[in-house]
Amino acid sequence: MKKFISVFLTIISFSFIFSSCTKEDVTPSNYSSNPSHGFVGTLAGEKWVLDQYRDSSMANPLPRHDTLVFITDSTYTWNGVHAKYLYSGNDYQTSLELFDTPFGTVNGVVASTFDSYGEIIDSPFYQYYGAGQIFYFWMTKQP
Repeated sequence: MKKFISVFLTIISFSFIFSSCTKEDVTPSNYSSNPSHGFVGTLAGEKWVLDQYRDSSMANPLPRHDTLVFITDSTYTWNGVHAKYLYSGNDYQTSLELFDTPFGTVNGVVASTFDSYGEIIDSPFYQYYGAGQIFYFWMTKQP
């Protein structure tokens, strides 16, 4: 009987623990409202140029002169095509997620000082969909 009670209490305890822990899906709309996720920044009013890129199979980067204009804290244009972005981070990394680019939706881990120095140098941007490629971007902020 003691064994039965012990097993029963263990099952009830685990059920309570796992049912009470729910994970909230993080989306651009709720990310900034939860301070435990870090910060959400903005690039609004800034213009950047993608100077060159390479994918993980290439030894040398290819030139590219695409223009990104950040309009609000969540929208930008890539060569005039409107899309969304998310600039966020925490104590460990800074991330720039660009939706609907010519490379697909990509998320890059960038230097925390990229906006201050006005450059992104050989930073990996991971493709979400498709083949899951990794692209390396060189970008500069324009005056």
